[in-house]
Amino acid sequence: MDKRYRPRIYPCLNKLEMLQDCLIKFRFFCNTQIREIYRGGVFAFLRKVFKFSLIPLAFFIAVLVRLLRPLILIRFGALISSRIGSFSFSPEMYLCKRDLGLQPRHRVFDIFYCENIVCSHQLKKNWSRVLNIAPFSRFIYLVDFINRLFPGYQQFVIPWLMWDHQVFSRCNYAHLYFTAPEKLKGEIGIRNLGIPENAPFICFHTRDSRYLNTIMPGANFYYHNFRDCSINNYIPAVDELTKKGYFAIRMGAAVKDPIVTANPMIIDYATKFRSDFMDIYLSVNCKFFIGCCSGIDEIPKIFRKAPVLAVNFVPIKALCYAGPIKLFIPKKLWLKKEKRLLTFREIIDSDIVGFNRSEVYEKHGIEVIENTPEEITSAVLEMEAMVSGEWQANKEEEALQQRFWSLSNNIFDGIILPRIGTEFLRQSKELLT
Repeated sequence: MDKRYRPRIYPCLNKLEMLQDCLIKFRFFCNTQIREIYRGGVFAFLRKVFKFSLIPLAFFIAVLVRLLRPLILIRFGALISSRIGSFSFSPEMYLCKRDLGLQPRHRVFDIFYCENIVCSHQLKKNWSRVLNIAPFSRFIYLVDFINRLFPGYQQFVIPWLMWDHQVFSRCNYAHLYFTAPEKLKGEIGIRNLGIPENAPFICFHTRDSRYLNTIMPGANFYYHNFRDCSINNYIPAVDELTKKGYFAIRMGAAVKDPIVTANPMIIDYATKFRSDFMDIYLSVNCKFFIGCCSGIDEIPKIFRKAPVLAVNFVPIKALCYAGPIKLFIPKKLWLKKEKRLLTFREIIDSDIVGFNRSEVYEKHGIEVIENTPEEITSAVLEMEAMVSGEWQANKEEEALQQRFWSLSNNIFDGIILPRIGTEFLRQSKELLT
């Protein structure tokens, strides 16, 4: 496999991707204004006129912020509230760095604001207890927008932060919490799902395109499709967990398909019971969380409670940008022209390790293969054994782990390395060459 692939990978976007992202947001903004005026009539139109009339006031405040700079530094920070992953880890990294003295605190006043879309009002409520989130986010956004038109705006902007494993490990306590009434509400919610008191439960989630298509209808999110996976492939695994006494709760804010099962211990919470509050409470208080390189599995990480198993993980380099994972198994990559699977070395030694758009895989003739039900089941059972303290690896299994991570070429330096599924490796020995 040659090394000619050189796309800039997440979180850095190339100019075309940035333009596409701006066009999507601009089109969404225009469509939203038209739709809201159409639905709300004259009153909606007048509200929008009022908002635009605030531009002079926002301009004045942006200037005032600069004039106050010798006395106090006022900074503005955007929270990507439409995506639960970004809405989780970026504020957490800000707080960790602040606590470790890596964010300025002396004579600094930081103001955060949310997007129009808030994916989880409960998470926003949690963040509001530890962050200064403006109640009038759209106005603060306008001030920030005008601020960015001036030279030297960077010092008045709170940088958006990715996961930093070293910082996270040094700041080993949770910033978010539930109040006593919320804990009571959460326990009542768990009982209402039919889960007895003190019964163990796990949460599981698969990514599909429904959520993004729901919050931004008409936008083309095809480039994310390589991350999608089928909920049906998870059912045999959670069936096995129910035999061990676990309840299994299917998570998701908007999902394509309901799960089909006669097992009463598998609960399709996403289609029948879902709420913003229980999304967070269940994710934090489960025995462990089965995710798939999607945003919601960041919740148990930032609360530092439930460990995470990531199946169908792709691209492998996303381990650098995801929070700590206890165990994972990646999707396999099929080279169509040669009718064979790419080895792990071929993936890691080239930029394929970071491919993060569906069209890039297609351009290079690569098909992304989901994990099989058998692969997922073996990983889930291994995770359960690790969490319950029953897992013991033999020398052969540890040798396979070392063999896999020896291929990494230092690209994972500085991150908290997870285990890769033992049975997955055992069945994929030919890909370790």
